Amino acid sequence: MQIITLAQAREHLRSDTNADDADLQLKIDAATDAALDYISVPASDLFDAAGAPKTGEDGQVVRGARRVQQAILLTIGWLYEDREGGMPQAVQAGHGFTLPRGAAALLYSMRKPTAV
Repeated sequence: MQIITLAQAREHLRSDTNADDADLQLKIDAATDAALDYISVPASDLFDAAGAPKTGEDGQVVRGARRVQQAILLTIGWLYEDREGGMPQAVQAGHGFTLPRGAAALLYSMRKPTAV
């Protein structure tokens, strides 16, 4: 399931080239996995098979779906900017991975941590 498309990621990055699409797709996939791992919620709870936010019986978008999309975009931007991993990081650390603070702030209330 593709929650964020290449076109959406390029728009977010203000990129007008497709020369790095393969690299960008890796970042989309990694950011999506990181966001969904952070909240421990299956993508299918929030998004349909096409990757669009699900709607409830009231016709409203399922709570949290748009926050997940934005968190993924923020994480893509962070991965794109810091390709070599050398920048000072303003990230929320923990649980084996890090997310940009903005992404963690969007997702924090959705977390369902796993006890070990």
